[in-house]
Parts: sequence; C-alpha cells; structure tokens
Amino acid sequence: MKQRTACWISAVLIAALLLQGCSAIGIGKEEKQNITLKVMGQTDLFTRMMPLLEEKFPHISYEIIDPMITLKADKIPVDGWNNRIAKMIEEEDVDLYFNYPPANYLADFPLVDMAPLLTRDNIQLNDIQQLLADTAGGKDGRIIELSNAFNRNVLFINRNVFHELGVPEPQSPMTWEQFRESALALQEKDATVHGYVLNETWMQPFYWVADHIMGWKQIENGQLLIAGPKWRQLFEQLYEDMMKESFKSLGASPKRDPQLSGMYLTSAAFVHQLLYEQKTTDDWTIVELPRDPSHTQMTPFTATSRYSIHGESTHTEDAWAVVSYLMGEEAAARLVEERLVYGFVTYPNLMSIGDYPIEPITAINGEPWSPAAESLTEDAHRILTDSFNGNFEAAAKGMLTFDTAWASVEKKVQELNADPNSFEQ
Repeated sequence: MKQRTACWISAVLIAALLLQGCSAIGIGKEEKQNITLKVMGQTDLFTRMMPLLEEKFPHISYEIIDPMITLKADKIPVDGWNNRIAKMIEEEDVDLYFNYPPANYLADFPLVDMAPLLTRDNIQLNDIQQLLADTAGGKDGRIIELSNAFNRNVLFINRNVFHELGVPEPQSPMTWEQFRESALALQEKDATVHGYVLNETWMQPFYWVADHIMGWKQIENGQLLIAGPKWRQLFEQLYEDMMKESFKSLGASPKRDPQLSGMYLTSAAFVHQLLYEQKTTDDWTIVELPRDPSHTQMTPFTATSRYSIHGESTHTEDAWAVVSYLMGEEAAARLVEERLVYGFVTYPNLMSIGDYPIEPITAINGEPWSPAAESLTEDAHRILTDSFNGNFEAAAKGMLTFDTAWASVEKKVQELNADPNSFEQ
C-alpha cells in the first residue's frame, strides 16, 4: 500500500512539473485576443516600424490616420492646419498618437498619465527621456507624452575652410562675440566665404539667436523687450550678416551652402549627411552652441518621436505595451539599425555617428529649459511681424534707412506694450 501511494504521489508531481514546463514555454497559454490599434501619425514612418512591432506584438494590427493626407486632399491652407488637426483629434476614435500630441492642439484633452505605468512596470527613464517628458508639459508630475528619439541644435565647424584660409579654429565654449569674430576673420581673408550659416528666413535668425544663444526672454511682466538697446545691437548684427539679403528677396532663405561656410548653426542630425558624404573629423567637428555668459538654461532637447495614449481608449494596456517597448534599449538598437528615427535614439551608447563627438549633442549644459510664461496673442504677433517685415524690406531695398525702420518698429512695440490685450499666459 505504501509503495502504491508513493507511486501515485510521484505521478502527480511529474504531471505538475510537465504542466509547469509546458506553461513556461507557452504551451497551454491563453493567446491574446487580436486587436487593431488606431494610430494618428505619419504613415510613411509608422509603416516602416510596423514589421518591428508586429514581430513583438503579433496580436496587434494597426490602422493609421494621417492628418497630412487629409490636409492635402482637402487643400487646407497652412494657417488652417492646426484647427483642422484639432478637429480630427476630437472626432477620430484614436488609441495612440504618434507625432501629433493632442496637448499641442487642445486644452484638457483626456490622455493617459504614463507615470504610474512606469512605476508599476519598474521602468526607469534615462536622463534624456526624462527631460523630454518634462518638456512635454505634464502637470503635477503627470507624464502625458514620451519620446524615444530627439534632436538638438549644435555648432558645426568646417575645419577645411579655417585651415585653407589660415584662420585659427574657434574653441568651445565661446560667446556670441567670439563666434562672430571668427566668422568675420574668415570673411576678411576671403569675401566669397560665408563666416557662418543659419538657414532661417525673414527675421527668424533674430528670434533664434536671442533665444538659443543669448538666453533672452522677449516678454517680461507684460512688456515686450525686443526694442531695447541690446536687442537692437543683435538685430543690426544679424541684419548685416544675413537678414538684409533675406528681406531684400521677400523672405526667401539666402540658401548658403554649409560646405562653403566656416560654421553652421543647425540641428545635430546634420552629422548624418556628413557621414553619408564620407566627411571625417578632419573635415568637420561638432561643438556646443555659442552661449552668452548670462545664459543659464540648457540647449533644449527636441523630441522627434512623440507618443501619447488616448485617456478613453479601450486598448490602453496594448498601446502602453507598444510605447514602453519602443522606449527600451532593445527597440532602440533596432531603430538605429533600420534607420527608423529622425535625429538620435535616447541611448547615447547606441548613437552611431562615427568618430564625431557625442558630448555636444547629449551634454546637460545648464538648468532645464522652460518655455516663456508669457507670449503675444496671435493678432499682436502678426502686427509685430508685419512691422518688422515691412520696414526692413523697405530698408533692404534702400527705401528707408536702418534707423528709420527701427524707429518705426520701436513705435509699434510701444503701442503693443500699452495694450494689455496684446499678451496672454
């Protein structure tokens, strides 16, 4: 009897172990129900990612709603794009948003707070991912958007031009004044060479340099500051360097070739073009942007692959599974290998840029960047822009002096400052 009992117990244990083994390798597992995630995003890029996602999540298929296809098909003018996209976000029953973050178009749109999901699944964002999440603007610690790729503005130095003209290569860190001294030194040697390139139109270089390099705020305490003495000095420098040419051609970009210029202020992704052209670090190098000594905020990280989940989706967990996978290092390696991101993945160890330095692209070089708390209303911004464009187009064509054009803009700024309705929070 004892022997038969022992045999029976052994049989039960063996059966249990077999069942456990089958479960461990997936035999007998309950298969996940097939679902379709509706994605609002860029058809071309998301379609290229689908084989990777289908391999990882075979039970999920995807229906892509691409706003750009609708905008073009309906011939919506550019100034009406945001309103139409906002309407599509409200009307379409979407689960996952890819590079169309609802928070950019609508206030208080229901989105999943991904912070508790990160905690639940023991996922720790790295420094770059956390900065991108913070920049996305969730309130009270909420995370309503995540990004697994980024870009950032840097300075490219064309070593060939400096070497050929016998001008010392500028050293980083450098101020705006030191940067311009190097640029002017090149032009003194060869007037056909551009000291630097910043391919922006109309007066955009003025805003860009003031923000990214000088760290100046346009508005403080409900007053527009850009007609002050230091702002005029910066505008006049940029006007002579490049903007005069743009104003003269009705805002068209000067289209200066970076290869024929000493320095290039642009996004770090330009390094991929250099690699494609087989340019080496003997030809070019990358450094941080010039910085005014008073500028304490870091050069912003710009998200280039942005994910948000609809707060009322019936497939929240599946959408989160996709997003959390794409945020991981395993997916990042595949995205790099298959060139499925614009810019760079958020894992510096996976950034593939040859011998070019990574530090200027990834370094945390100041306090976290924060957007201005105040801005001009749409109407006030249009009035200011029209004043700048009209006056300096006339100045560039010799119809007004610079001083007269600036005085006219200064008067318009005073009028805007006198009207509290010019500003919004």
